[in-house]
Amino acid sequence: MSVQSIGPFSNFKTNFNTVNSAVANPQEVQKAGKINKKTAAIVGGLAALALAGTVAVVAIKRHKVPNEIKTALNNFEETNKAANSLIESVKKQADEATEYAQKLFDEVTELFKKGDEIAPDGTVLRKITGDDAEKIMEEFSQDGKLFRKSTFVNDILDNTQEGFEELADGTKKIAKEIGFEDEMPSWYQEGYEELADGTKKVAKGIDFEDKMPSWYQEGYEELADGSWKVAKGIDFEDKMPSWYQEGYEELADGSWKVAKGIGFDDEMPSYYLEGYKELADGTKKIAKEIGFEDGKPALYEGGIKKLPDGTREAAKEFELTNKGWQQVSE
Repeated sequence: MSVQSIGPFSNFKTNFNTVNSAVANPQEVQKAGKINKKTAAIVGGLAALALAGTVAVVAIKRHKVPNEIKTALNNFEETNKAANSLIESVKKQADEATEYAQKLFDEVTELFKKGDEIAPDGTVLRKITGDDAEKIMEEFSQDGKLFRKSTFVNDILDNTQEGFEELADGTKKIAKEIGFEDEMPSWYQEGYEELADGTKKVAKGIDFEDKMPSWYQEGYEELADGSWKVAKGIDFEDKMPSWYQEGYEELADGSWKVAKGIGFDDEMPSYYLEGYKELADGTKKIAKEIGFEDGKPALYEGGIKKLPDGTREAAKEFELTNKGWQQVSE
């Protein structure tokens, strides 16, 4: 059976090279079928813009929290709990995947050195094909079913796939896939599916840097029309979480959106947003955004809109002062 996987994560891997410039200049981020840091960089840049500039305070009733802000703060608390829970889970998953991958590397490499294997009854148990640059080693069970496929580049293990399944309706599955670099795991994914209609799914995936997770995503789905979505994602910088998001979607027309997202700085929230959208023409919208200082809410904005020419406006702006939330204007 021949199964082609998505990856490693080719349609949703982060473009790390654009991150730093993107935060300062979000318009420089290029749409290239990437996710997470693209999202984090753009909305992070907008968050910085939201907190920048001189504002004049317009007094409202002291200490009264507007219902819109109260709802947004409650939503943030729920999202932050979900983010922290998933972050801890990802760290544990990464440790387990790293341990598994290192054992697998040694096992598969040793089998590769032994070469082909044929059972006394003539059943092919291990077959190696390819050329000097790239070789494929396939391993079969006694009943002739493929259970593991490994790719070697210059005789060094590059990636391994395990757990193949093909259903009667044409669905193809791969249980686990692991990529290696310098004998260390570089990426890992579980639950790949390719449906007969062209839809592709991945249950979860982790990218590694120095044996630590650099990003994580779950619930990836790519449709035949070119649109795709990810249920949840986390980015890590210097081994610490920098961005968490829920409900990423990119449509075939090039527009994309994020339902909720939290940016982190030294493991403390730096901004929270809901309803981020970027249209195909470059227009960006954010339904709600909270800016934080030292991990505490400091600014709220609603109805943010940024046009491709750089024009930016917000329908509502509130600043948290020692007198409570007060409406502000530029």
